[in-house]
Amino acid sequence: AKSKQNFRDRRCLIGSMFGTKILLITPLLIWYVKHGLKVTKIYQVIQFDPKECFKRFGDQVSDDRRAGDADISKKIIGDTSKLIGNSVYGHSIMDKSKHTAVKFCGIEKASKAINDPFFSSFEECGEETFEITLKKKSIKHDLPIQLGFFVYQYAKMRMLSFYYDVVDRFVDRQDYCVLVMDTGLILTNI
Repeated sequence: AKSKQNFRDRRCLIGSMFGTKILLITPLLIWYVKHGLKVTKIYQVIQFDPKECFKRFGDQVSDDRRAGDADISKKIIGDTSKLIGNSVYGHSIMDKSKHTAVKFCGIEKASKAINDPFFSSFEECGEETFEITLKKKSIKHDLPIQLGFFVYQYAKMRMLSFYYDVVDRFVDRQDYCVLVMDTGLILTNI
């Protein structure tokens, strides 16, 4: 096994070597500290009581996916469950501030819309027909963003742990190169 190095001694798979006022889940923060991160200030701690509110749903998605892998006749069910499972957390972190309202109108209304403080863009669709894009006048943030946040934080921790605690520990750095890493994928050139 190779000797352990700190983050500051080498290039890393994290986007930055510092952060200010960032929100981290405790397990990921502990992992970072064990690997050399220095925490200089904590602004806020949020405590919660974990509950398995989505256990049945998660188990169903996992069971369907395993069944689809084992039996070709159940593949469509497995693929559909994967899509539903990914959609749940993906929808929960939707950035509603980027939503817009789109309307079609003639040249007279398009001319007025351009002066609207919520005006974003326009496109001519045909003779005297315009597609006008306006920013929303009000946004209701009503999604459970903590769900998607935790999914991404745990995924990041698992990928960093796999890379630094397994691959980097047992494979010499001269023998591989990471090409791409995402929440559930690591592509290397060996």
